[in-house]
Amino acid sequence: MSLGKTFLNGIFSANPIFRLAIGLVPALGITHLAINGVYMGVLTTIVLLAVVLVKIVANLFLSRDVQLFVDCASLVVFTTVLYRLMGVYHPDVLVQLGIYFPLIALNGFILQRLSNDQRPITRIVDALGMGIGYTLALTVIGMIREFVGLGQIFGISILHGSLAPFSLAATVPGGFIIIGLLIALFNALTGKEVEQRE
Repeated sequence: MSLGKTFLNGIFSANPIFRLAIGLVPALGITHLAINGVYMGVLTTIVLLAVVLVKIVANLFLSRDVQLFVDCASLVVFTTVLYRLMGVYHPDVLVQLGIYFPLIALNGFILQRLSNDQRPITRIVDALGMGIGYTLALTVIGMIREFVGLGQIFGISILHGSLAPFSLAATVPGGFIIIGLLIALFNALTGKEVEQRE
């Protein structure tokens, strides 16, 4: 697969949320505001890229038996470092993301990407595509939930009292419904079904 196709694969045909249906916990927990989706997606992408770079270097020096431990350790270390930096420079973002920020270390799609056996440049492009696809998915979900639930997008009021917001959309059950409908729409447009993961 070419690098261009690998990059687009993470955005469309292997989108973590809309195609693979993994990494859904933050999609439900923090996307009642669109900006939270942007924050979580960008931070997750940074961690994913950093861990992939460590994996590329570790592959040169370590046996396969040890690499799993290195992957897990680097995932926790980079998430913790980013958490600390955000606590110092952007504590308001930490408050908005809450417990879902540290859960980046357990994000299913990051662990899945680390298990793929690819050449180094393909790993980097794949991580970038998956990160951007994840960020876009979280942002779209957040925009829809914020608009339907609060009548605004990125904090800017859109409805101006002409139509009462449907507050269920800003709750976790409303998030389930919206994400389910978006997955169905995404798969109807692409003509594919969600991949089954065991």
